[in-house]
Amino acid sequence: LCFFMAFATEFTMSVKLRDKGLQNLAKNAGSILDLVMRKSAEDIGGRMKERIVMVGFVDTGATLNSVEVKKLESRRLRYVIGPRTHYAIYGEFGTRTMPARPFARPALKDMEPRILAAARAAILKAGGQL
Repeated sequence: LCFFMAFATEFTMSVKLRDKGLQNLAKNAGSILDLVMRKSAEDIGGRMKERIVMVGFVDTGATLNSVEVKKLESRRLRYVIGPRTHYAIYGEFGTRTMPARPFARPALKDMEPRILAAARAAILKAGGQL
């Protein structure tokens, strides 16, 4: 069993746009948001590693070194982020005899404001309005 934290953003646009700036934004929105999501996923992976160390879930370093960011090819704007060790879930949620030392969920929560700000900035830079 491998534990992964995942997040996804999906959207559909089917409105006829008359404004050229909005037409350009709509045409490029997918690639703009994909860049934002890729960078955000990498940042979350980095923050997850920091939190693994912070909460003391490091013995051999296997969980720390196994954190990976992977784009799901079948879905646009979907990334899977997390450690690949089978026991990482025990650190995240704890066991009957071991207290939880969460690192994945707090990492995502820590990065959420940055992700939203980056998406907003990318859209504004591309000529859109929020």
